[in-house]
Amino acid sequence: DASFPFQTVLPPDTLETIRGGRIAVLPNWLPSKDVKELLADAQTLYDNGQFTADSLATYGKRKQEGDFDPTRDRMVLPSFYPSSGKDGPFTDSSLGNNVARNRLAGRLASVRLALADGLGRPGLVPEGEAMTSLNQRAPHRHEMSYTRFGPGAFLRRHIDEHHEELKGKNGWLKPTRRSISWLVYLNEDWDPSMSGGELRCYERR
Repeated sequence: DASFPFQTVLPPDTLETIRGGRIAVLPNWLPSKDVKELLADAQTLYDNGQFTADSLATYGKRKQEGDFDPTRDRMVLPSFYPSSGKDGPFTDSSLGNNVARNRLAGRLASVRLALADGLGRPGLVPEGEAMTSLNQRAPHRHEMSYTRFGPGAFLRRHIDEHHEELKGKNGWLKPTRRSISWLVYLNEDWDPSMSGGELRCYERR
């Protein structure tokens, strides 16, 4: 289909699902080789203390109560810190399997191109071009991270991005907003009835 140049990473019906405000689920979206390498990389970096606790997790509130165990919280390895404007350890070529992370970055770049073209959202692509490498410099219009939820950690029901009109006077100051959230699960033999970790989504009303 000449009108859809990125079929290998994003099936055509995915666009229709997202356009309709629904959740697109793509089983086996990543090749098994990539999944294994990324999972091993994430585990190595976690074991080496590169992850940091994320205060958004519900368990994190116990930090103020003196009963905080970061291994049971939501731990992250971010690519970018919006608050400081600095790159995060996910982009550090000296850490872990940077080749695997770059391969993921290239695949996600193709996803952003497909979504920008198919949904008419050019802001998904920095300066009209895809970021095909973690080390390529461009205005940050996306965030990537490894995320690990410890036993009992979870996020409360929330909205990733509110419409600008709901943000008050600062709502329209930024040139872009979060438009798409793309989750990639690396779990091996995942059984939600045993391990939890399901994503619960609620229809807009």
